[in-house]
Amino acid sequence: MKSFLSILFSVCVFFALAQKTKTIKFKDKAKYTGETKGKNPHGKGTYYYSNGDVYEGNFKHGKMHGEGVYFYKTGKVFTGKFILGEINGIGECKYENGDYYFGNWKNGVKSGYGNYKYANGSEYSGIWENDLKNGKGELKFPNWDKYEGDFKYNHRTGEGIFYFSNGDKYEGSFLNGEMHGKGVYYFKNGAYLTCNWISNKRNGNCQQTNKDGSEKELNYFNDKIRK
Repeated sequence: MKSFLSILFSVCVFFALAQKTKTIKFKDKAKYTGETKGKNPHGKGTYYYSNGDVYEGNFKHGKMHGEGVYFYKTGKVFTGKFILGEINGIGECKYENGDYYFGNWKNGVKSGYGNYKYANGSEYSGIWENDLKNGKGELKFPNWDKYEGDFKYNHRTGEGIFYFSNGDKYEGSFLNGEMHGKGVYYFKNGAYLTCNWISNKRNGNCQQTNKDGSEKELNYFNDKIRK
């Protein structure tokens, strides 16, 4: 009797799952295979878009919802969390050009803290907003230069420190990736220059402090000393 009941239960489960798992074809030539609720994808399944994209993962009432993997026709692949059809939360994205991002997303774009590794060897770790570097962050370059500080709309803008691979260092204001405003340039030999900068060039009255502590006033125009 127990054996019969076990077989009956297995058959019922099989037919229940068979009824839940369907293949749906849409008017735009897209196709879905997986679990459903009513006429909508619901549960685990695979959605084949008419443009060549493919999504594998969880659905809720017809929308991507939960953990999943989205394969773009271009070669880009996103793995992470979806909420009602949008990428939201923690996820990783492998780009077709070799770039890689892992971090926070909001409504389909990078937002919050994340790490982006460029195919050319550069690497950014910091805050994103609306798919742009925006806030505090660190940017490493392939030649071992490094910047730590403020970013605004993808550019080094605000206060920061730039470490040169030759041992020099600049600490001060930046604008659109260039030394701009008040700042101090520290030479690896121990001397440093306090100056005003315009587009990476020294301008105005500057004070040079040598390694031995002696000081010298200098006046620059467009990075050249005025006599």
